[in-house]
Amino acid sequence: MIASRFTGGTWYVWPLLGSGALLALQVRHVIFPYDRVLRNRRREEKRRERERRRAARAAWKHKLFEGGDAVAQGAKEFETVVQSGVTALLKIATRKLEDHVEREEDRRRDRGR
Repeated sequence: MIASRFTGGTWYVWPLLGSGALLALQVRHVIFPYDRVLRNRRREEKRRERERRRAARAAWKHKLFEGGDAVAQGAKEFETVVQSGVTALLKIATRKLEDHVEREEDRRRDRGR
């Protein structure tokens, strides 16, 4: 029915159109293979990037866990700096408290006179 309405009853046109479309797609890939090349190139770049990240992660883990001397030294230095900072803050707080106590004693003496 469809063949007779659109092509005048010749049925062989439909298989020819389908075959022609498939042939055109295959010819396009033969003549213009660039999209496949780009896809392969992107895939290779992603693979290299994954390998680079994996190697960087492994180096970082090695540095943290197996190369512990440098990390331990850094931790000791950090602890020393924190301790000196806390000591300085405590000295300042002690000085402020002593000043406050002296001022309060001076005020009481002045009131008592």
